[in-house]
Formats: sequence, C-alpha cells, structure tokens
Amino acid sequence: MIGLGEMAALGTALTWGLSTQVHGAVGRMVGPTGVTLLRLPYQVAFLALMCVVFGADTRMGWGPLALFFLSGFLGISVSDFCLYRAINVIGPAIAVLIMSTSTIFSTLFGFLFLGEVLPFWALVGIGVTLGGILWVLTEHSAGTLMPGQEIPRGRELVWGSLNAVGAAVSLAVSFIIWKTGMQGGVDPLWATFVRAASGGLAMWAVGLARGWVAPVRRGLAQYPKIYWMLFISCAMGSTGMWFAGLAVNLAPVGIATTLIGLQPIAVTLMGAAWYKRRLSLRTVTGIAVAFCGTAMIVLL
Repeated sequence: MIGLGEMAALGTALTWGLSTQVHGAVGRMVGPTGVTLLRLPYQVAFLALMCVVFGADTRMGWGPLALFFLSGFLGISVSDFCLYRAINVIGPAIAVLIMSTSTIFSTLFGFLFLGEVLPFWALVGIGVTLGGILWVLTEHSAGTLMPGQEIPRGRELVWGSLNAVGAAVSLAVSFIIWKTGMQGGVDPLWATFVRAASGGLAMWAVGLARGWVAPVRRGLAQYPKIYWMLFISCAMGSTGMWFAGLAVNLAPVGIATTLIGLQPIAVTLMGAAWYKRRLSLRTVTGIAVAFCGTAMIVLL
C-alpha cells in the first residue's frame, strides 16, 4: 500500500520534472548562473507562504539549523549551479538522468564513511544504472535537447556530464545531512524552508561577490517573460521541495529516493511533449534501464 511518504516522493518527481524543463528554458536566456540566482527568491517566498498557510512548527535547535544550512548550501547552491551548467550543454533530460546517480553516491558514502553494508545487488544496480546512462549518452541524438542546442560531443559532452555528476554528489551529501537534521522531530515544511533560505543566501552572497547580478538584470530586461516563467516553475519546484521533505521524513530513504528518481523519466516525457519531438527507442530504453538499476540499489 502506498503511504503519504511514497505519494510525496512521486509528487516530487512530477513537480521537479516540470520545474526543470522551464528552468532549462530560462537558462538558455540568462545562463546557468542567472537561473540559479533568479529562482531562489521565488522558491523561498513560496515556501514562506506555505509555512504560514499550513502553520509550520518553527521550533528548531542550533544543531539542526547548522545542518540545514550546510544541506542547503550543498543541495541548492552547489548542486543546482552544477545542474544548470550541465543542462545548458547536454540538455535537461540527460543532465537530470546523470544527477539521478545521487543514489549511487549515497550508497557508496554510507559504505565508506558510515560502515553500512554494500550488498551484492547494490553493486549490480550500480553497474546497470551506469550502463543505462552511458547507453543514452553515446546516442548523440537531439531528441532530448532544447531548441537551439547542438548535440554535445567530445569535450563539451565530458564537461556537461562532469557538471551533472558534481550535482549528483552534492545532492547525495545534502540529503544525508537533511535527514540527520530532521531526526530531532523538526517540522519537514519548516526544515525545507530553512534549507532553501540558507542555500539562497549563500548563493546570492557568492553572486554579489563575483559580479553575477548585473548580467542577470540585463537578461530580465531583455526577456520580461522570464518573470511569469519563473513564477510557474518555482511554484512547482517549491511544492516539490516540500514533498521531498515529507518523503524523506515519512518513507524509508531508499524508497523515497527511488520514487524521486523517476524525475528523469518525467523530464524526458514532458520535454518530448513540450517540444513535440519523438523519442528514440534507445533513449527510452536507456532511461528505463538506469531507473531499474537505481531501484536495485536501494530496494534489493
């Protein structure tokens, strides 16, 4: 029987799938740094409103606060920055597919640093997941790209893939820290807000120091439709962040991350429908194989 945690995980995959496609389109206008900076105030505002509407319990100690700040910096600032750089090169579907390897890194980190057992089927699942991803990456098809993107090859393909891997590693570490912080009974919605606000503050502090804000302002003046695009995508993304907090808190981490791992499938199908493109059998098969490998890692 599917519980609230599992339903929240499925909702995360769907809402993040839609949000990723829209953010990818915005990133083509203002660049990966611009979309990372612009979406954060929207998401923090949406989450703050949700905390008020649903009466989130704001009680929290200094220990969880520090953990949520670190989780937000890694999972929002670092991970999203790497993800949108990858999307600009290899497209949203492939970037999110590679980022789904965060489950692999979570399993390996647990084995290396927490003394957790790494069963045989987890090793098989890692191999299956990587095989599915490589199968899609080596197709060199434009079916999963956004309009105007050229098929990545050589150094571009490697660079985009490495950024997606960086996003996966950062996300894996942030989820472990996030789970640890909520073990003290912190309200998942409030924890999600604190995590997003912390990550947003860190990203904007870096952006102001590095001079990233001026190009973003020019992009907004040139493409005013970005405002409503971000409104829709960030509403979905913020809802997904809340769903993810519920899923991690209420469902076993393995099941929650597996269901959230359906995001690459959602992104791919939404992109095909949005841009009216036909997906190749190789792409569909590779994504399905990668998802099955991920499921083997956490469920068997």
